[in-house]
Amino acid sequence: MKPPVFSSGVAVPQAPVIDADASLTAAIGLFRQHPDMRLLPVLDAERRPVGAIRERDVKGLLYNPFGHALLQNPDFGATLDGYVRAHPCCEVGASIAEKLALHADWGAPDALILTKKGVFEGTLDAATIARQAADAQIALAQERMARARRIDGAAHDFLADIAILSDTLARATGDMGRVAGDLARYAGETQTGATCMTEAVEQSRSALGDTAARGRGLADAFASITRDMDKARDIRRTVGDRIAATGLRADALADSATAIDALLALIEAVSARTNLLALNAAIEAARAGEAGRGFAVVAHEVKALASQTREAAQNAARNIAEVKTNLHALVAEQGQLCEAVGAIGAISQAIDLAVAAQGVATTAIAGNVEQSVTAAHQIGRQVAQIQQDATRIDQEAGALHGLAEALGKTIGALRDRTANFVDLVAV
Repeated sequence: MKPPVFSSGVAVPQAPVIDADASLTAAIGLFRQHPDMRLLPVLDAERRPVGAIRERDVKGLLYNPFGHALLQNPDFGATLDGYVRAHPCCEVGASIAEKLALHADWGAPDALILTKKGVFEGTLDAATIARQAADAQIALAQERMARARRIDGAAHDFLADIAILSDTLARATGDMGRVAGDLARYAGETQTGATCMTEAVEQSRSALGDTAARGRGLADAFASITRDMDKARDIRRTVGDRIAATGLRADALADSATAIDALLALIEAVSARTNLLALNAAIEAARAGEAGRGFAVVAHEVKALASQTREAAQNAARNIAEVKTNLHALVAEQGQLCEAVGAIGAISQAIDLAVAAQGVATTAIAGNVEQSVTAAHQIGRQVAQIQQDATRIDQEAGALHGLAEALGKTIGALRDRTANFVDLVAV
């Protein structure tokens, strides 16, 4: 707090002064003219104070019956030497505090000599100094009272603001605690959900892994079927070739039937070869399975035809017409067999296309399932990370709740200490 500033521009009475080269008689005359004067400033030629003559120093001459006679002595009263004393001087514009300090340092003289830039301006007696000091004390007391009132008002306002702030912080702390509780609850629910999700992901991953294994097995099965269909295609082509060859041979046999007598030996050979071909056809039909069942019938008939041909060779003359009839029947059946083999080929080709398409789809499904298994692994890792994050959130929520409680206690302590401080300042 800055000290109060008081005006120093008081009216300075024009006190009597004397020149430094004046006589003692003149000084005594001034003291007699001014009975209340206690101090006579002594000035030089530039009106600068060189000291002062105090009333108590010349008191003996003033009241001595022989003082006037002594003063008439030129050797005694011609100069002021021996009576001029050093005296405190200060600028007229100095503060009252400086004047009081100077007055106290000089042992509380009767007056202070005032100057203005070193030139004599007047005197300030002790009573005036005391009055100004009293005025200063009164002004200081008034200023302190006003300051105390301002401090008291500010203290009450500050206490009210602290109370509002404390209530706000307390509510915020309560909200923080509730948020921490909610975070802990949410973290627990997240952990529970993550655990359930982990179990579901693990089950899905296991099921997808089994599906992927089955898909790979199915793809391998389709690949095996494709290979078997390729083999069946080759067999079907061989059977067709052999049926064509059989037709050619049957045609040759029909052509040779007109000369059955001359070509009996050839018929016997053809019969033997036909029997062998029938046996081979039966074997191939057995290899072809269900697709070769019809051809097995044909092979059996060819074998029967070979026997009949053999009998016809033995009874050529008698059964030549029957042989021709049977040969025509064989040619017709071979045509039907060729048509059946062609139909089987078309069906087999459609099966090939379907198997190939299913193989591609199955392979794609197996790849997608494997990708799903990989994604399930990634989901599992992410769920584990979620569990870790939930655990960390739970821990941080606990720490936040602890901080909220500590903050609440700190707010209470701050409110108490603020109230104590305000009470102490307001005293």
